[in-house]
Amino acid sequence: MTPRRSRGLPVLGGRLTVPTGLLALAAGRNLETRAMAVPDVAGRIAPRVGPPLPGAVDAAVGAYGTWLDRCVSATPEQWMAWGSLHHTNA
Repeated sequence: MTPRRSRGLPVLGGRLTVPTGLLALAAGRNLETRAMAVPDVAGRIAPRVGPPLPGAVDAAVGAYGTWLDRCVSATPEQWMAWGSLHHTNA
């Protein structure tokens, strides 16, 4: 069976398809991963680093989506998706 190389990232009430190669590599080597964002706050770059992501790829993608959702919601004017955001009918 070929592993899936992308997952649907839950963010902003929809889903973004994101590659998971680096997460899978980190999980396979038992490395700690964290989400990062670099928004602009009052004219200054303000790096943000999230808490450690879970080791399993699907769990890490879900946790990253939750964290990214908070970052984007705080400063929505600074973000643009480089892919298609598919809204689900729930």
